[in-house]
Amino acid sequence: MAIRKHIGTASLMKLRDHYSNLAKRTEGIKKKGAETVGHMVNAAEVSAGAFVFGTVQGRYGAVDILGVPVDLGTGVVLHLAGFMGLAGRSSEHLHAFGDGALASFFFTLGRGTGINWKQKALGTKVSGNGESLTEADLAALTEKKG
Repeated sequence: MAIRKHIGTASLMKLRDHYSNLAKRTEGIKKKGAETVGHMVNAAEVSAGAFVFGTVQGRYGAVDILGVPVDLGTGVVLHLAGFMGLAGRSSEHLHAFGDGALASFFFTLGRGTGINWKQKALGTKVSGNGESLTEADLAALTEKKG
């Protein structure tokens, strides 16, 4: 004897509700995943822009075009191109690379400012490249305070 079970309207409604809830959760996961990947791509583009200009500075020193540091000029031009929509839907990538170029410029500016402050604190020219205190720098510092 076969057992027959009747699937009623209530069961179908419950199944539909479960499917609808699952679809909503899946959509939320997709949206969060796309947002996370977008942030990762943005961070990679900004980092790549800063790396490129840091490499240029390391290899060639300060590079200026018409008296404007190349990283500052490139950052401004990339942002203007992004605002004008020159890359269409991908203009956000121009902004990210522009942010990297500007980060390179302002890092260099800030580093130079810090080195100048160190020189003023020592009351003498910092030897080497200004990154760390040498034995002579330490001696000059202790003589000044001692």
